[in-house]
Amino acid sequence: MKYQSVKTFIHNPKNVGLLLTISTIIALVWQNSPWRPLYTDLFSAQLSLPLGVVTINKSVSLWINDGLMAVFFLHVGLEIKRELLQGELNSFKKALLPAIGAMGGLIIPIVLYKLFVDSASAYANGWAIPAATDIAFALALLSLVSSKVPQSLKIILLAMAIIDDIAAVIIIAFFYTPHLDISFLLWAIIPLFGLWTLNRRGIGVTGFYIPLGFLLWVLILKSGIHATLAGIMFAFFIPIKANKQNKSMLITLEKKLHVVVMGFILPLFALANAGIPLTNISIENLTHPMTYGIMAGLFFGSQIGVFGSVRIAKLLGVCTLPDNIRWSHFYGLSALMGIGFTMSLFIANLSFTDPDILDRARLSILLGSSASAILGYSILKLIPAKARIQY
Repeated sequence: MKYQSVKTFIHNPKNVGLLLTISTIIALVWQNSPWRPLYTDLFSAQLSLPLGVVTINKSVSLWINDGLMAVFFLHVGLEIKRELLQGELNSFKKALLPAIGAMGGLIIPIVLYKLFVDSASAYANGWAIPAATDIAFALALLSLVSSKVPQSLKIILLAMAIIDDIAAVIIIAFFYTPHLDISFLLWAIIPLFGLWTLNRRGIGVTGFYIPLGFLLWVLILKSGIHATLAGIMFAFFIPIKANKQNKSMLITLEKKLHVVVMGFILPLFALANAGIPLTNISIENLTHPMTYGIMAGLFFGSQIGVFGSVRIAKLLGVCTLPDNIRWSHFYGLSALMGIGFTMSLFIANLSFTDPDILDRARLSILLGSSASAILGYSILKLIPAKARIQY
């Protein structure tokens, strides 16, 4: 298959959703089959990368979660920078509605989790799990009803997802850094200064940036801060201004990474992290406070938080919905924001080290995300014809 065909395939959100679904099903079937030891051995195998005086030794699953997901966050960072400078978040007026919705969708799920989970228990650290949104899955489902909803609904979803990603980065930086090695953090100033210099001089050659970005990733990883944040830092130094050939390095890199991230990294992440032993589906696990906290946060938290906060803001005259969006559209969108899946799985990996607790969290994420997906899709699919906007 030619690269152009792959690119066209991946740029369709429906296909990305299909890849993620297939990866999840394979992980579940593999983990619960006679070949389960092969699944466990594959992703727990140790791989070492010697880098002079520093050696990075991690399991395959951690290389995916710490390494490849840094590329995912690089892509997220490029998207954030573009939206802040040129897109739907480049003015206060444009950003207000999605910001209110995203903050409601962040706060209420956390509150619901804390209502169910004892703050002194071993499960307390998972409070951020239900606050995440898997934009790839949400967009895939929205694209299935694209002919029946306004295009502006997709723009609002993307804007809320960007703000949600910014919040996730802040949460990871401040609450999921178990230890900090200041010496490596100080060394990280060197590649950061190099990236800043390249940006200031308007140098748009990718080959100059990549080595500095890789060095930054290594130093951030060794410092104790989660290595994925290096991707965000790296992204903010990529120049967005067009060069003499009228090409923007940021936009070009973002488009190239989109294929890699959506077509390879996220499906591989799902394959490595969605393998849950179905023996965990028991009354004890389904009625556990953490299960209630995650499922309630994802399913009810997003609906109450996103829809409720925007509805209240509208009543107070703070913001308004675009003319072609009905409240039924926005309620369906609010439900889709409860699809945590890959991002919730990612935060769960940062929250817990106990395999039993982690499996329980993964089960809760799959159930809560699935319920949100079914509800959101059903609402948007079943909106009466008179409430639909045709293009």
